[in-house]
Amino acid sequence: MEEEEIIEPEENTTDEARVNVDPKEIRNTAILIVGCTGAGKSTLGNWLLDENLFKTDFRMDSVTQVCQTISIRIDGRDFVLMDTPGIFDEVGNNEKHLPRIEQLVNLCTYGIQAIILVIDIKDYHNFERTVRIIKKFFGNGVTNHMIVAFSNVSKDQNETNRIESRLNSSMKEFLKTVQNRWIISPNPDVFKSDDEVVKRCMASIKDMILKFGNAYHLYNFNEARYVVIYIFHVQVGNSNIYIQYNYVAHKSTGFHRSFLLLSFLVSVML
Repeated sequence: MEEEEIIEPEENTTDEARVNVDPKEIRNTAILIVGCTGAGKSTLGNWLLDENLFKTDFRMDSVTQVCQTISIRIDGRDFVLMDTPGIFDEVGNNEKHLPRIEQLVNLCTYGIQAIILVIDIKDYHNFERTVRIIKKFFGNGVTNHMIVAFSNVSKDQNETNRIESRLNSSMKEFLKTVQNRWIISPNPDVFKSDDEVVKRCMASIKDMILKFGNAYHLYNFNEARYVVIYIFHVQVGNSNIYIQYNYVAHKSTGFHRSFLLLSFLVSVML
């Protein structure tokens, strides 16, 4: 698998955020932002940070091609905010992006406090497929730690915080499974960071994040995976060499190839 480039962390200049956190140095519970390409994941991340630290663009191709991590403090608690590549991306496909997300999740040894699913309220077509992939990828228990953030909402609906008329039946049913934890991610073309609408929405989602109990841990994530072990025997002269190859794959349909190579164990028996 292609190795991710690790950028050395910059010195923290504020109490709220630090850019380019080395994933190997993750020491806090994570907040994961997921969703389709162009849904506004990076924009939501910037709203949460109250700074434009995640790269954003107005084009529909995925700006986030690798996982971005930034430290964030919410009400005195430190977390690592993670922005992930888009699912159903037209530039980089799922077989490329999901292993990267999986690698990052496996580094979250302190667990995941919340998974924020960003949904373009106009994108009914990809909604059900996105939810299905996420459940298969993280396991059904992921809904116990999920918050839905709707983007591309009108100015009036942002101000009144009422979007029921825009939701189809599938969206309404899914919101029930996450105990109606949802917020609106304001449109940055309409609202500024100091607007009361933005402050209200971000205060709401931060409150939801803090109210989760135990973090979602790796053993929950691993329930959605399986391991296949191959043992190869090679005889070289008078030596018997046994190579154990651990192949970790996800139960998500269509992603049984090109996942993590955990280890090679070589035993030489003379």
